[in-house]
Amino acid sequence: MSNFFQTKIIKISFTILKKKLSAMINHEKSRLSAKTVITVLQSPTKRRPNIFKYKLYCCIMLTMMSSGFCFGQNPQIQLTLNQALNKALVYNNDLKKASYTVTSSGISVNQAKSAFLPSVSAGAEWTGSLSGRKPVTSGSTSDINVSADLTIFDGFSRTALLQNAKSSYLANTSTLESQRQLVLYTVFSYYVQAALDSEIVRIQTENLNAQNKQLDQIEAYYKSGQKSHGDVLTQKATTAKAELTLVNAKLDYNVAKLTLVKYIGEDSLQNDIDIIITPFDTTHILLNISQDTSITISIDRRKDIEAQRHEIEAAEASIKSAKSAYWPTVTLNSGVSSSYSPYSPNSAVTQLSDKNLNASLGISLSVPIFDKFSAKYNIASAKVAKSHEEDNLRELKRQVIYEIREALLNYHAAEEQVRVTQTEVESAKQALDAVSARYEVGAATLTDLTISRSDYLTSLNDRAQAISTLALKTVAVGYYCGAIPEIIAYYDGTVK
Repeated sequence: MSNFFQTKIIKISFTILKKKLSAMINHEKSRLSAKTVITVLQSPTKRRPNIFKYKLYCCIMLTMMSSGFCFGQNPQIQLTLNQALNKALVYNNDLKKASYTVTSSGISVNQAKSAFLPSVSAGAEWTGSLSGRKPVTSGSTSDINVSADLTIFDGFSRTALLQNAKSSYLANTSTLESQRQLVLYTVFSYYVQAALDSEIVRIQTENLNAQNKQLDQIEAYYKSGQKSHGDVLTQKATTAKAELTLVNAKLDYNVAKLTLVKYIGEDSLQNDIDIIITPFDTTHILLNISQDTSITISIDRRKDIEAQRHEIEAAEASIKSAKSAYWPTVTLNSGVSSSYSPYSPNSAVTQLSDKNLNASLGISLSVPIFDKFSAKYNIASAKVAKSHEEDNLRELKRQVIYEIREALLNYHAAEEQVRVTQTEVESAKQALDAVSARYEVGAATLTDLTISRSDYLTSLNDRAQAISTLALKTVAVGYYCGAIPEIIAYYDGTVK
């Protein structure tokens, strides 16, 4: 809630409170007589409950207004990098979708395993007959049967389908881990951007304070006749521009926080909450790895490559499943049946267990002779799918090599940028101090001072940007090498 609305609500609350107190006092004055006054003095607890009630009401109102509780003042919470990462691992929507896919593939594995079990069924039947309009009771029977089928051999189709389901499950599990690392990398990027914008706000705030201080100094010089009125107007314009820059910097910071909160996905953070980004140190991060070593390691550590290898295994299992159509199928059949008639001279137990009991056991053999080339086409289609997955793996490896080399180049460039910008800040600060001293004695113009201060401000922004870039490029190397949790752990504790 803005300060304008808070001020309005406070004024309205005090007005209402004042009216209530005035009405209470006037009412008490009109009611009290001389005798009542004596009674009040003698028994104060019987005549003063309303006064105490309004005093208590005043204290509560003042306490609530001073704390900002009743006016919706935003509660401020600190969101550290570790908290943001762990919240995203729990609430991020993309990660939830990937976990649902893993759960679904796990169900498919159990379904493929169940194909090795026998199928058992039971049934019951009652039959009767009519002769004219009268039922023939002697022809009424009740039949009960139980049957079971077990596939003994199906050309290894079930084995191939189970292997396909397991490979798909492993592929989805690796994809889930790859998505998890992507979420960590994205949250870290958004967090670093918010931290950078926070640092820019701090720099611009200090710049505005320095511009205001310089404006007061120039106005004092102008009043003493040492500076012209033009210098005052120029400095006022520069100060206004600095204030505008600060407003825009605060806007960028708030938008960065909203972007971070949106990607995390926790509903409780969507409320009107002001998140304070905790700063972190990036100067102790050093990666001493060569390109060849990192590429070799990442090929084995990258979860997307691992997932693609499992996809190839699943495609191979699909080929085996398609080839099973050429093989015969052997099935074991068994069944037990019995019948019961209430009009039989034998008892129900005798009928069901002895007289009418039947059992069967058999083996069926099915040999494919001609299937309209269905198996041939299925095998060809499965082989094409496997070739497609193998091409995807080769392309993915090339992409990984390119990403790692680019990430390492960017990382080493970011290290140089931090070193250069640090020198830039030191030089610009010395130049600003020198020009400021010359301006005070009249040896430099206000334009010289403004340019020097602008250069110093630019150097601060460049250094903040370079430090943030180094953090991003460091984690980028970890992400493309498949080791982002270990890299992030350097910054803000171990990710759970």
